[in-house]
Amino acid sequence: MSHRWLAIAGNLLLLLTASVAPVSAAPPSTDSWSTPTAIVGLPATIQVDLTDATVTDDPQYCGGGTASVWYTYTPSSDQILTISLAPEPSLGAVHIGVDNAFSFVNCVFAGQSVTLVAEAGHTYYLQVSTDGSPTTIDLSAVAPIANDRFADAETIDSLPATVRPDLTRATALGDTGACSRTNSGAWYEFTPAADVVVDISADADQSAIVTVTGASIDELIGCLYSWGGPLRMTLQGGTTYHLMVAAVYPSADGTEMSIATAPPPPTPPSNDEMADAIVIDELPFQTEIDLAYTTADPESAFYCFQGDTPTVWYRYEPTVDEILDADVSGGSGEARAAFFFDRDDQVGGCTADSSEGRIIARAGTVYYIALGAPSWVAQPVGLTITASPAPTMDVTVDAVGVVERVSGTAVVSGTAVCSSSGSAWIELGLRQRVGRTTLITGNGFSRFTCGPTASPWTARVPGDGAPFGVGSVAVQFLASFGEWPESGEDQGTATVKLRGR
Repeated sequence: MSHRWLAIAGNLLLLLTASVAPVSAAPPSTDSWSTPTAIVGLPATIQVDLTDATVTDDPQYCGGGTASVWYTYTPSSDQILTISLAPEPSLGAVHIGVDNAFSFVNCVFAGQSVTLVAEAGHTYYLQVSTDGSPTTIDLSAVAPIANDRFADAETIDSLPATVRPDLTRATALGDTGACSRTNSGAWYEFTPAADVVVDISADADQSAIVTVTGASIDELIGCLYSWGGPLRMTLQGGTTYHLMVAAVYPSADGTEMSIATAPPPPTPPSNDEMADAIVIDELPFQTEIDLAYTTADPESAFYCFQGDTPTVWYRYEPTVDEILDADVSGGSGEARAAFFFDRDDQVGGCTADSSEGRIIARAGTVYYIALGAPSWVAQPVGLTITASPAPTMDVTVDAVGVVERVSGTAVVSGTAVCSSSGSAWIELGLRQRVGRTTLITGNGFSRFTCGPTASPWTARVPGDGAPFGVGSVAVQFLASFGEWPESGEDQGTATVKLRGR
């Protein structure tokens, strides 16, 4: 009886044990994004226990962990926040959201760090997820530089001034991208007491960019890109200007920006204007000059130069006919010289055209020589002017000519002596008065070969509307030989007695 009772009792105990289900541990209180743990102060190192944690209804933006817990952090001031995650387990990740759990800012993966700007008044959600293994997160923060925002611009009291902000601690909060996309900058303000021309320069090694605005951030005035050299600008007295210093490659040692009063422009050379041309007393003439600070004279030099080409001027008046040659040097091959007649700006020749700066200069005529080159060329620029004897021509008109009775055409002849041999021409104008009221005129032209010995020429001159007759005729002539500018000429008047033929 007792053995049977014991068997029954043992079976009953077994049945009761089998009918009771095991009890699972409850998830941690931070298992849901709606019940995060607030991180109060930094720096903070948090040992994260993910035992019994789940990922039910949680975002999975940064990985496929099987367990996650939640934290929040709300900075009381703008901060540069760094979040680091331990390297183990390797599947660990931190999802960062702002103001709600399902937004997305960035991911921190196992063994890595992320730095971001945490703005005051915003709550940052941190979802730490792994495969259930524990992990560690570290949070630290530094404050941005004091003049990180436009409203907190540091005042520049006087010039010159040099600043070196640590742009690795600058943020893009409240900045402008008007000049670049670097954005993260440091702000300065300057109010000049009087109008001033300034040069602004910045660190080219860091590819610095300076944005200049007026009293408001949207009032863009200028952009300085350090790789292009200084920015020169005029600031108005009593006006407040803001300058944002940014850099493509900022350094913790600082990014330098300087602002200084620009030096006054150098005085142009004494012969900068045509009216102040330097007189050339004798040839050959040679000079070398820096044209960097000369001005342009577009009204006078329009033919041989661009309108904005800086020029200097020289003046020469030959006492005998001469051939003048101008030669230029330097100026990166872009220098030019030009001859102008008197003050009428009649162009004699340019070193830039087919005449190669060679002209024939007549005795008693004033010539102005402009020397110019574009502002970007290498300096200095050289000018050389040389002279050689001009060709000469001496024309004689025979005192007696003939008139053809049938046609009334006058035939006038003579001789010419030239300093060298070449093709020549002569043009005649005849005037003959018949009676008291009749005036007969006519023009004739003839080509001939002229040389150092007397060369004959003959020209037939028909009357215009009426025939010439026997008697005296007034002759006006113009003759030339050779090719311009190496040509000789002669002109004058004579009286010729026409005989009938």
